[in-house]
Amino acid sequence: MLHCPERTMESGFRVEQVFGDVLLQTLSTLQSPVVVTYFFAPTFQPKGVQHKGGGNTKNCGTLDGHTDRLASVGYSPDGSLVATSSMDCTVRLWNVTTMACDFILMGHTGWVRDVAFSPGGDRLTSASEYCTMRLWSVATEECCLVLTGHEGGAYCIAYSEKGDVLASGSWDKNVRLWDVASGR
Repeated sequence: MLHCPERTMESGFRVEQVFGDVLLQTLSTLQSPVVVTYFFAPTFQPKGVQHKGGGNTKNCGTLDGHTDRLASVGYSPDGSLVATSSMDCTVRLWNVTTMACDFILMGHTGWVRDVAFSPGGDRLTSASEYCTMRLWSVATEECCLVLTGHEGGAYCIAYSEKGDVLASGSWDKNVRLWDVASGR
């Protein structure tokens, strides 16, 4: 069940929580003068929320800051941070409690298509249309490793359960498995 939020003439995106048996997070960009809604892969909040009265919707606020369309969103394993990626070539880390942007991670030269937190939550990986993935330290905000090897844009990433292997998918029709420690 996805809820289409009210469209408003503002920049940024709105975070909606849909309560029922499962908590879903949906995002839509809000643009003017023509308002176009884009839906991306829903993300499940790791801790979940207890709420009675299934089917109720609560608008938690708007996270405003990206200067272009959003591509992906991901929660940290403890649920305290939300990472977003955008066509503005940045990754932003948002504090869920304060709704503030804690960090802006820069370094990609093209659209950042996907983000994924490591299972431990200490690393965040971003995938770019320019064939690279960047591994970031959440604590220091620094890029620890740049992974290259795809011949097409990297569009999706996921960590293994232990967090020692990263899978990346690309327009080159390949899925690559990376040893996170060595970058190979």
